[in-house]
Amino acid sequence: MEGLPSLGTDRVRLIDSESTEYDTTRQWAEAIHNDNPSLDGLYWISRQNDRCPAILLFGTRVGTRDVAGDPASLALDAGMGFDLVARWADKADITLI
Repeated sequence: MEGLPSLGTDRVRLIDSESTEYDTTRQWAEAIHNDNPSLDGLYWISRQNDRCPAILLFGTRVGTRDVAGDPASLALDAGMGFDLVARWADKADITLI
């Protein structure tokens, strides 16, 4: 068995949950982090766009130097990072202020 069933859960309970359930999702991520010291992060398919992956990197295990590219370009509040956020926001009809 692999994936979420191997953890005793399923997509509906963990990924397709509402925002009121995010604390439970955070607890799952914390437990996975604590029980798997060699794991750098999590990868799943986004609930809001099932053609798009979602990635969570554990900051205690992955640093800026581990991510390809110029560290300045990884910032989401300026430069290329902000441009990327602005494009995604525009596609989702979100106004950034």
